[in-house]
Amino acid sequence: MARYAILVLNMLNDFIEGSLKYERALEIIPNIRTLLDIARNNQIPIFYCVDEHLPTDSYELEL
Repeated sequence: MARYAILVLNMLNDFIEGSLKYERALEIIPNIRTLLDIARNNQIPIFYCVDEHLPTDSYELEL
């Protein structure tokens, strides 16, 4: 039996109107909304993953 889930990555307002604005980001929202509606109607699990960067974060790897 096949098992499915939806993973939504980094659906952040910053990509629409914030400091990370990307002009084409608005284009994917209707498709994401449709996909999520279909998943909910079919009881397919939805997982959200959001990346966060704090001003105090260091992005250098320590060896």
